[in-house]
Amino acid sequence: MDNIRSTIELLFHRQNAGSVILSHYSNSPLKYIEKVDLNWFQDAFEQDFHRYTRDEIKHIHGILSSKWMRRVYPDGSLGSSCNIFHVLLHFVDKVLLEEDDEPRCEYGQLLRWRVLSEALGEDLFTTSYLACKDLLANRNRNYFSWRPTIETNNRQLKEILKKGTTDLHFHLNGSSLNFDLNWLSLMNFISDWSAEFHELNSSKMPDIVFRFDDTLLGLHDLCIKAALIRVILFLKLKESKFKIGQNLINQILICRSEKQILSYTHLLQANIEQVKHLYGRKYGKEIVDYAIPMQLTERDLTAKYHLADTILYGERYLMYHLFKKVYTYDKDFLVYTDLFYAYLLIKERLRREIIQINKRIGFANFSDYQSRKNLFIRKGSIYEVLVCNIAINSTLTDQNIKYLEARITPAESKTGILNRITKLDAQVDDARFLVHYKKQSCLICPWKQGYCVYKQELKAERERGEFYYIFHFIKGETPREMNPTEEELLVNSRNWILRKKVRKQALAINEVRKSVHPLKKRIVGIDAASSEIGFRPEIFAQAYRFLKTYSHQAPYEFIVLPSFQPLGFTYHAGEDFLDLADGLRAIDETILFLNFTRGDRIGHAIALGLDPQKYYTLKNKTLVMPKQDFLDNLAWVLEKIRIYNISVSSQLVYCLTEAFHKYYYDIYDNCVDEAVTPDLYYKSWLLRGDNPEVYKNQGKNSEFKMVHTDFWEYCNINNFSEEVKIARQNRLARYLYKLYHYEPGVKTRGKVYDEFIVNGDYIRLIEMLQKEMRFDIARRHIGIEVNPTSNQLIGSYKRYADHPVIRFFNMGLTHDRTELTGCPQLPVSINTDDQGVFSTCLENEYALMAIAMEKERKADESLQYNQRMIYDWLDRIREMGFEQKFHKD
Repeated sequence: MDNIRSTIELLFHRQNAGSVILSHYSNSPLKYIEKVDLNWFQDAFEQDFHRYTRDEIKHIHGILSSKWMRRVYPDGSLGSSCNIFHVLLHFVDKVLLEEDDEPRCEYGQLLRWRVLSEALGEDLFTTSYLACKDLLANRNRNYFSWRPTIETNNRQLKEILKKGTTDLHFHLNGSSLNFDLNWLSLMNFISDWSAEFHELNSSKMPDIVFRFDDTLLGLHDLCIKAALIRVILFLKLKESKFKIGQNLINQILICRSEKQILSYTHLLQANIEQVKHLYGRKYGKEIVDYAIPMQLTERDLTAKYHLADTILYGERYLMYHLFKKVYTYDKDFLVYTDLFYAYLLIKERLRREIIQINKRIGFANFSDYQSRKNLFIRKGSIYEVLVCNIAINSTLTDQNIKYLEARITPAESKTGILNRITKLDAQVDDARFLVHYKKQSCLICPWKQGYCVYKQELKAERERGEFYYIFHFIKGETPREMNPTEEELLVNSRNWILRKKVRKQALAINEVRKSVHPLKKRIVGIDAASSEIGFRPEIFAQAYRFLKTYSHQAPYEFIVLPSFQPLGFTYHAGEDFLDLADGLRAIDETILFLNFTRGDRIGHAIALGLDPQKYYTLKNKTLVMPKQDFLDNLAWVLEKIRIYNISVSSQLVYCLTEAFHKYYYDIYDNCVDEAVTPDLYYKSWLLRGDNPEVYKNQGKNSEFKMVHTDFWEYCNINNFSEEVKIARQNRLARYLYKLYHYEPGVKTRGKVYDEFIVNGDYIRLIEMLQKEMRFDIARRHIGIEVNPTSNQLIGSYKRYADHPVIRFFNMGLTHDRTELTGCPQLPVSINTDDQGVFSTCLENEYALMAIAMEKERKADESLQYNQRMIYDWLDRIREMGFEQKFHKD
């Protein structure tokens, strides 16, 4: 089935949409529908799938033409006419099925389904499948509000998840229908997007500009064409008397000048507005999509307490009926088939800019997608409301999630924070997207006519799980920090602007939790997210200590203060790194500098469990990073060898020590006239949790002094462990820490990149270090937030079965005593991270882990895991999610 998957991806992604549109006006309008050019196919296949020879690709093309492009009849025979849309049916017949009028994925095919639906979206396959199925059954479908990510038919897993689940790592803005809402916003409001497309052009994938005959057309131009095609096809389906002017159609579809195309968008928008008011359903006074009919079915309106899933109704309705036209060879529609194909191609092009699909690893790649997830959603629009509304309502009900912690960015003032929470809660409970029940005999409010809001609220309260907010500080730097002046390097500490911002946010959060405002109960935790590289936990150390240890006590017994809102603490660490040692050090810094202890959680932490041999093989055993990071990692690794009493060769210790001295002298040059050993440098590293301002004016031989006037300043220094206190007594360690922050040469030279080659001894050392740290973290009772799809896409492994969670917790997976005692049994939870960006959902995460492990084999080809034990293991993880939640009942 791999060949047909690759072929489908080529046909519905690689084909040139502009050429398809031009063919609509040529003498052979169906040339891209009824035939696939061999030369184009070979070139495209060779470019995307390197494992095939040109002869093999030619044979695959032969199968495509003789089999996959032909209709399959119920008796298994093939039709005589060719059509690229039939290729979809050859795939979906094996992976999809229908239950309760909704599409489902055949559980055994889930990994195949994941690969292709991730690449092209689910609706392309589900709507084509249901269209063909309904044609055979001679029925017409009017229900299209199934969940955004379809379920599998694994009833065993479904019964486990029916007990209730939690999602503890859920970034709100990245967890909605991010692409779908962007697309609907564009298709219903196509004018005035030049600035947004210009922003997209600066960071898009390299193949996003396509040749339109002789002229290069950008994605903006193609999306305008797509908006026109969509409304044309919709009106054709509706057999509407309202028509788009043929002149406007020709001007936009044939036009090759961006300036000319843009000049027609306002006229096109005027036509779309008329179609919206003729056909579109109103949510309150707003029309989300003209393709959502005014009258929805009873099932759409009563299945859940909210209408969030109905937002996809229109696009699915449109695609379903268009596929029916295609598969029946409707003569009146035949001429529009190529336009439908072009529409799908353009939609897919934009989707690849919103959903992370490419195979590049690392957080920087994810960050490109993260920054444009809501690019085409205007502030104050109905789509902005839907981002939050769908993220919460659809997630809680579709997946039986009983408890959810949604992560949002805090404002820098108490008022700003309260306003943010008020706005988000209002968007979640927006009455336009809640099911209203007509009043029959309501004893509570008999004076109300029409709709009974009281009943609606009761249903929402009964059916929706709990959700709370976690505030996450965002790691990142301003252009000023990226290119500081010599004076700024001398006067300011590292990341000085971010430190000031975090201080303001932490103080604002604390003001809210001290207040009498009831909304403070909506905040349950603190996090710091975004790129780890260049932004160490030390930046957030004082804010975490301040929020962790702030004592809200009245100065006198007769004063009664409002209740103080407790907070839980989590931190993104060990997700993205330049070396496994670098990721492990970040986790260690999180615990040490942020004072993590029992009940706290670490997000991702994959550095703790990745297979070092596979990781370094992928890197060709060559590391590239700034010299400062090399130096810090070397000192840290050498000291951990001593602390954990790890047995390594003297040759390795000698090589690491020599490398330490090399990088130390490269960076610190002649700043210190005394010998600095790895042990002494490690002591200075221990002080990085302290506020650098305390050390700014202290000389090399000065006594340590600290004066504080408020509790924030009291948290200037880190007293988490005796080890840190002892290090602070060392005058040279303090001086090295000062140089780290305030010596311009140290900061400049430390940024220079270098490479470092590792050997087998180093790899084995990292493996032993991982194990020691896993057990150390387990002893501290710190939990790990696991995000399988996110980790697989950002991390350096590509198989769900290789996820590090198995090294964190294996109770239930095995009865072998050695394997059980060799695993730390860390508290873990399975979560989604950014389900909208990664095109997943919580049930999908459980199912993907289950099927991957069910398919895992030993060297002798026998099954690695027992199926029943896999489900037992997953059920234990599900239960641990409730144990680790920050809101306490």
